[in-house]
Amino acid sequence: MQCIAPQQLPNCSDRMAGKILRPDYSTLRTLKADYVFEGPIGELLFKENLKIILSRIPSSAQVFTIGCNEHHINAHGEKSVLSWRVDVNNWWRLNFNLLQFFLLDFRSFIRDGSEFDRNDPNHFHQLVYFRMYEEIAKRIGVGKEAARS
Repeated sequence: MQCIAPQQLPNCSDRMAGKILRPDYSTLRTLKADYVFEGPIGELLFKENLKIILSRIPSSAQVFTIGCNEHHINAHGEKSVLSWRVDVNNWWRLNFNLLQFFLLDFRSFIRDGSEFDRNDPNHFHQLVYFRMYEEIAKRIGVGKEAARS
């Protein structure tokens, strides 16, 4: 069984009308109930699935994705370029260069080196992720008061 996008994505216009972001766990319940995880899929199927999913999003909706970390830092602090992640980010830019599509560069949300996770320098302090959330909330018009509630 291949994992493919459902024929219809849930209508989220009701949730967007209030402009307040709330977690919606129904999607996770659907994944658990209706899909079988068979392991990683190949690049071509991944890209095909992603195009199907994104094609079902209304053209008026804004789409945000966080770009891949193009570098790996090993336990000794040595940095190396992950060319396949560079390729993924470039693929995003080439294939989804739409007015309402935003590829966020996580590096722009890091203020200093202390915000890298001490146990895994390829992850970040939760404040970095919160800054990403604030940027998305700002772009879709959610006020700071609502974003913090």
